[in-house]
Amino acid sequence: MTHTPQPLTDYLAAVTAPFPAETAARLRGELQAHVLDAAEALADQGDPTPTETALRDLGSVREVRRALERQHYTGAEEEVLLACRFAHLKRTSPLSMALGAAIVLAWPLLLQWLERPITWGLYGALGAVVLASAILERWVPPRFPARSARVLLGLLRLCMVPAVIGAFQVLTLDGEATRWAGLLGAGVGFWLVARHDWRTLWALLPKALSGAR
Repeated sequence: MTHTPQPLTDYLAAVTAPFPAETAARLRGELQAHVLDAAEALADQGDPTPTETALRDLGSVREVRRALERQHYTGAEEEVLLACRFAHLKRTSPLSMALGAAIVLAWPLLLQWLERPITWGLYGALGAVVLASAILERWVPPRFPARSARVLLGLLRLCMVPAVIGAFQVLTLDGEATRWAGLLGAGVGFWLVARHDWRTLWALLPKALSGAR
């Protein structure tokens, strides 16, 4: 077969319509190759309408599209993902990592200089959270497709930021009432800023964990 039959062209256009341009082009190529190979085999067996038969065997547009949507992000999902400020693949620079480590390590000295008590258990937990986050920032991108990695890293950052802010509030502020007020203010402020990202990324988490492209 030297050309793409019109029924196949229409079928591929309908199946791949929800996906971003590069994903749709790749899927059309894969599906077209599969259908043409099947149609050629059917033609050799004497099928009078090999392309139509191959398409029926592949499944309806709705069935195939649903199956592909479980494995790939749609154009609409791509748009909301791009709008999430926490969901990006930019690696933290060594300078920023060194600065963050210096701040965490210097915090007890600052508290001693301010003559504030140090909660060593909380300080240790803060250090563990920062270290685990830095490790996951490096571990996730090579092991997941780009869009899924962005979802997972976005959720990681959304969990880490309030944890770090809360820990610094508790370590820095004096008095239980002051600490609770600081935590409440920081929590409400962060929620107002990040609530859209949280809802978007949480809805995409199952797809990301399955390694969708």
